[in-house]
Amino acid sequence: MSKHQNRAIEDFIKASARVLLAYFVVSSLKHGDDISISIFDVSISAPAAYFLSATSFVFLMTTLAFNHLSTAMYLKIQQVNRVLLSGFSGNIFGMIRGYDNNSLGIPGVSNPFFKEVFPLTQVMGFLFLLLVLSFLVPVGAVGIYFAGLQYDLLLSNGLPFVEKVAAALGFATITFSLLYVAFFHSPMPYRKNKFSIRWFVLQQLSLYWPHPQRHAWSADSKNRRHNNDEKSSK
Repeated sequence: MSKHQNRAIEDFIKASARVLLAYFVVSSLKHGDDISISIFDVSISAPAAYFLSATSFVFLMTTLAFNHLSTAMYLKIQQVNRVLLSGFSGNIFGMIRGYDNNSLGIPGVSNPFFKEVFPLTQVMGFLFLLLVLSFLVPVGAVGIYFAGLQYDLLLSNGLPFVEKVAAALGFATITFSLLYVAFFHSPMPYRKNKFSIRWFVLQQLSLYWPHPQRHAWSADSKNRRHNNDEKSSK
């Protein structure tokens, strides 16, 4: 898990660097509805909508890299906190194997027979997590900045239709990326999928054909459909 976490960190840093580089390009070279650069007597320009639309896809990849990183960190923490052997430390083991170079700088208490009088370890771990997450602030701000630029392009009167389509797609991509990160890290409610359990699991495992509860399941399905129809009519 330490190996996967290190790779996820590298991928996220590379993806974030691309987004920040795009920000410097846009903030420095955007003039009106175009991105232009002049070198001596040569001037090169391109529609800003196309560049921003492509950058929006890069921003989407950055959010996926962050989701991958947060999952890898969560799984590693779960694995490290498991008590496998008395006196065993997952962080020290990862350092010996060459994956956790800074593991000794992170406090941790793995002895179940002792408890801290003051929860300094938990407080320090929470503060360290906040410092790590603070790196997301500039990346998210850049995404909102790109979304605002593309929204302005959509409201521009003299912009060609194709460029407006590109701006709309880019704006939708960034909006979806921000919402996707929020929903990915939010607990969602679940309920039993009775239909799959009954007809694709229990029926296949039954020694009898048809299943003894087949008629009861069919009646239950009809009753639920009838109740849903009544609620929709109301």
